[in-house]
Amino acid sequence: MKNTGLFYLLGLICGKGNILSNNNLAINFNHKDKYLEGIAHCPKCGWLATGFSDLLKCKNSNCNNSRSNCIDRNVRKIFNQKENARKSIDENIIPFLKKNLSFEHQILSTDSTTILILDIKSKKIIEFITIFFHGKTGFDNFEIDDGLNKESNEFKTEFVNGLLDTCGFFNQGNWYPRTGKNGNTRMRVYLQIVRNWNLPIQIDNFLRDNFKIPTQTIRWGHPNIVDPSLDYFHHQQSPNGAFKEHQIKLLPETLQNFKIRLEPKKTLFKELLNHNQKVDFNNKVEDWLVANRKIEQKDIKPYHPMNNDIRISERLRGKHINASWQINLFMGCKNLEKEMLSSKNKSIYQINGSKEKTDFKKINEIFNQTAKKKFEEIIKTHPKKVKTKIKKRNKNISEIDTYKPLIIWLKSYIKQKFNEDSDVFDTSSQTLANYFSMNFKASDKYRQKIKNLDDLNIRPDIIGISKKSNKIFFIESKIVSLGVKELGQIWSYSVLANPFQSFLISTKEISKSLLNVYAQNKDKKFLNFNENKEIIFGQFNIKKGVKLFNV
Repeated sequence: MKNTGLFYLLGLICGKGNILSNNNLAINFNHKDKYLEGIAHCPKCGWLATGFSDLLKCKNSNCNNSRSNCIDRNVRKIFNQKENARKSIDENIIPFLKKNLSFEHQILSTDSTTILILDIKSKKIIEFITIFFHGKTGFDNFEIDDGLNKESNEFKTEFVNGLLDTCGFFNQGNWYPRTGKNGNTRMRVYLQIVRNWNLPIQIDNFLRDNFKIPTQTIRWGHPNIVDPSLDYFHHQQSPNGAFKEHQIKLLPETLQNFKIRLEPKKTLFKELLNHNQKVDFNNKVEDWLVANRKIEQKDIKPYHPMNNDIRISERLRGKHINASWQINLFMGCKNLEKEMLSSKNKSIYQINGSKEKTDFKKINEIFNQTAKKKFEEIIKTHPKKVKTKIKKRNKNISEIDTYKPLIIWLKSYIKQKFNEDSDVFDTSSQTLANYFSMNFKASDKYRQKIKNLDDLNIRPDIIGISKKSNKIFFIESKIVSLGVKELGQIWSYSVLANPFQSFLISTKEISKSLLNVYAQNKDKKFLNFNENKEIIFGQFNIKKGVKLFNV
C-alpha cells in the first residue's frame, strides 16, 4: 500500500490540509497575493535591488544606482500565483498522485487560495492517513509521526516535497544581510506553520536526523518574539498583533535534492538558489543550533501580558521568553535537550543558557525583576496610540441594509428550528480570519469551532454560531436575482468551511435560469456541498421577512 504518492500526500496534508468529516481531504495552496514578483538585480552591477516604489535602489554602495531610486521595477518577473497554482495542480500534482492513488477531485480557487479536494476511494488509505496523524483533523494540530523516520529515504523525501508545495514560501523579500564573494544579501525560503506549536521543531528534528539539513532560524509567532517592545500590545492597542504564524527559515542551497511541483514556487526557488550561488557564500551553512545561547541581563525582554494567552502552547504558556532557542528547547529540540542534560542546573540553563552556574534563585530573581522593570518603563514612557474610527461608505447601501434584519432573522431561525440561542456576526467587510482576529472576545469564545476557518480567506456576509451545539450557519445576502453565479460563491464557501447550514438570500426572486437548472436536476445534487448538505434559497422582504424555498 505504501508508495511515493501516499507520502507526498501526507506532506501536503501536514503542511496545509484538513481531513473533513466525510473523510474527504481538503488541501490549501495559499497565495495571499494574486501576483508575486521575482528577484530584482541591478542592470549595472548585478547586485540585489530593493524598494517598495516603482523605482528600486541597488544595494551595492559602490554602484551609481545605489545613490537614488532609479532602477525600473519591471526588471522583476511577475508571476500569476492563482493561475499557475491551478495549472500546476492539474498538470503536475494530480497526475503524480494518480500513479498510485485512486480518487476523485475538484479544485476551488480565490485570489488568495486554491483548494484541492480529494475523495479517496481506498478505505485502507484513509485509515493509514488517520493513524499517521493520530486521529487529528487539521494542519494546526498535525504532528510528524515517529514512524516516518523508519521509512525509506524516497518516502521521506516525498513527504518533504509535500510540505514545500503547501507551506513552503519562496519570495525575494526574505533575504538577510550577509556578504559573499560577489555581492551581499543571502536569500532564504521558509515553511509557514499556522497556529501549530509542535510542528516547527518536529520539522527541524526531522530534517537534521534524516537529511542533515540545519534550520537557519525559526521565527516563532510568540508575543516575546513578535512584539518584544510591546508596540502592538500597548502603543497600537492591538494585542492580537503579538501573534503571527511560525516560520522555519532554510537556505535554498540545502534543499536542492527535493522536488517542488507547484508553480511559481518552483521558478522562484530557482531564482533564490541562483542568486545565492552567484553571490557565492563559499558553501557556508548557517545553523541556529551552533549560535551563542548565553542570555545577558541586557538581552532580557520586557514582560509581556499576552504570555498567558490560550493561543500559546501549554508547554510555553506563562513562560517569559528572551530568545527563540528557549522555545525550541521547551517544544522538544533533541539536541538542546541533550545539551541541557550536561548542565549543572537545568533550570538555569532554561533561563540563560549557562551550563556552569548553579545559583538558580538569584538568577531567576534578576531576570524576573528586569523583565518587570522594562515593562513598567514602556507603559510609563510610551503613550498609547489614539484610535479614531472611520466610517466607510459603501455604494451598494441597499445590500448593507439587509444585514441587520438578516442577523435578527437568523437568531430567531436558530432558536425556533433548533431551540438554541446563538451569536450572529456581520462579517461582510472582511475575511473570517481578519474578523475574528480583530474581535478577540468572539474569537476566544468560539476558538475550538472557528480555528480551522481562520486560514480560509472567505467572506460570507453573516455567520451565526449556536451557543449549545456550536453549529455554524452562513448567509450570503444579495440584491440581485439569484443565478448560477451567486450560487457558485456561497457554494465554494460552504465546501471549504462546511457550515451546518448555508443560505443564499436575496431581495429579488430566483432567476429563470437557476430555476430551470433546479427543475431539471431531480436529485438536486448540484446544490449539495459536504455530507449532502444543500444550499438553501431564500427571499428577503423588509416587511414580510425571509421566505425559504427548499427546506
